[in-house]
Amino acid sequence: MQESTFLILTALAAKPQHGYGIITDVAPISSGKVRLRAGTLYAALDRLESEGLIQTDREEIVDGRARRYYRLTADGTTRLSAEAQRLHRHAETAFARLSIPPGTVPPPAIAPGGLVTSLERRYRALLRWYPQWHRRLHEQEMLAVLLHSAAPAQQRPALSDALDLIRGGLRVRIHHAVGAPSAPHWRRAANIAALLGPLALFTLRPRP
Repeated sequence: MQESTFLILTALAAKPQHGYGIITDVAPISSGKVRLRAGTLYAALDRLESEGLIQTDREEIVDGRARRYYRLTADGTTRLSAEAQRLHRHAETAFARLSIPPGTVPPPAIAPGGLVTSLERRYRALLRWYPQWHRRLHEQEMLAVLLHSAAPAQQRPALSDALDLIRGGLRVRIHHAVGAPSAPHWRRAANIAALLGPLALFTLRPRP
C-alpha cells in the first residue's frame, strides 16, 4: 500500500472527513513529514472510491461551495487494519534490532498554514486538467482546499502545487481511460506534467 493511501485511510478511520480535514489530519499522523496537496488528494480519493475502499458519506454547502465528506467502507477498514498490522510487525523488528525503545523520538513541530483571499481564477485554469465529470463533483471543494492552504497574499499557485494538480488530472484521466494504470503510464504522465507545468503557470497571468 502506498504511504499516501495509508495516511488517507488512517485519517478517515475515526470519522468521516472532507478534503481539507484529511489534509490537515495527515500532517500530525505523519509527524509533519507528509503534506498532501489537493491534486494528489483528489486523484487518490477518486481511485480509492472506485476500488471500494471509501465512499461519500454526505455533502453540505459551506460559503457557497460544496463540501463532500468521505468515510471508510468495510473493505477499506479491513485493508487499513491489515496494513497497520504489517507495518507494526516490521517496526517491532526494526526497533528490536536497533535496541531502541519505540516512541522515544519526538515528532517535529508543524508550522501553521495561512489563508488567502484570491487565487481562484488561476486554480480554476489548472483544474481544467481534470475531466469535466470530476470537476462537477470536486471542483468547488478542491478550490476551497487550495485557497485555504495558500500563503497570505499569494497571487500565483506555487510551481509544486501547479504540477501536483496537473499530475492529479492526468492520473484521473488515465485511470478512467485504461483502468488501473501501469508504471509506464504513470511515468509518461509525470513527464508530460513536468514539461507542461511551467507553461501552464506562464499562461496564468492576471487579466486586466
